[in-house]
Amino acid sequence: AKLGKTQRLADLVFLDNLPRSHIGKVLKRELRDDYKGKALG
Repeated sequence: AKLGKTQRLADLVFLDNLPRSHIGKVLKRELRDDYKGKALG
């Protein structure tokens, strides 16, 4: 099937551990911040 540009993966990053809260939920904000920091340099 054909996918639009917004539906395609731009990048794929493998991590050993995901940042989690004390409850056990994945901290998506920290993932985004870490990715933005690495992408900017």
